[in-house]
Amino acid sequence: MDSPDELPVVLITVDRGSDTLVLVRSDGKEARLPLPSPLFEPTSLLSRVSYPPTFEGLVVETLNGDSIVFELPRLDRADQLAGRLVVYLDQNKWRIVSDAMRGQRSGTADDRVAALRLAQWSTERKIILPVSSGHYYETTKWSDAEGRYRLGLSILQSSRGWQLRDPLQVWRDELRLMFRAEIGRSEERPPVVTLEPNSIHSAARGFVPSPAPADFPSRAAFQHEVLVSAVSLIDTMLDSEGGERGPEIGWTEANQKFSDWLDTHGGDAQQKRKAIDAWLLSDLRTKVAEESFAAGMTPEQLKDWGTASQPVQ
Repeated sequence: MDSPDELPVVLITVDRGSDTLVLVRSDGKEARLPLPSPLFEPTSLLSRVSYPPTFEGLVVETLNGDSIVFELPRLDRADQLAGRLVVYLDQNKWRIVSDAMRGQRSGTADDRVAALRLAQWSTERKIILPVSSGHYYETTKWSDAEGRYRLGLSILQSSRGWQLRDPLQVWRDELRLMFRAEIGRSEERPPVVTLEPNSIHSAARGFVPSPAPADFPSRAAFQHEVLVSAVSLIDTMLDSEGGERGPEIGWTEANQKFSDWLDTHGGDAQQKRKAIDAWLLSDLRTKVAEESFAAGMTPEQLKDWGTASQPVQ
């Protein structure tokens, strides 16, 4: 902490070009400290990462000269939506926004006007355009490196660090809260649209974030977690090699097979409804068991809930 006779540090920057940590005082003077090792992989397109000690925001600059501004979460987890409307864009709409921001023609004239207005409102902090894990998956697997960079840059610039919590985690949270309510215990619902670090890919997928050093005090540990998460999100989206392009397997493949079977089965609406219910219960059985236990339900209470939840035939 600065002494009363010292001028405060107002900006902290990691500079890739010189491999230094740069501390800027309020009078503009700098102190440069060499980094013990490079912080960026060769495929990274990031050049500088800057933030004030007050932790009000993060600015990342790329090797191409573009800038990205992220809002950062507060230590006290206070609401930072500030009354802003949340607008979720599907991947194809992000393409229109990106093209419009670059002066390229896609969509209709009305689409381009609306896209530019959304980007402007996000910059002016009138709305929030959150990014999702789906946007990362779709964007990073694009083989056109230049197009991938421009689309990823537009998504990062307009989302400003706001994310949709991992849908698998949201699913589990909703089950747990439902069971908590069932036994008369209330619990605050985690926000789906958030600045919280490590939320876009959660523990529900087996993701384990890199921990802060053990000797960090709580505030420094929180800031470490936030910075690592934010910079990783930006770096991953813009990496020059893009993402993996493996086959779509697992839950997506299984659900597609069920959907295809349902389309060709030929049953009436009621039969299809029963098939969907059976599929849903089968898909949920492990999560129901785990989250009811986490909520504090006994096996008897879960059995009573399951019996009461069956639809009347």
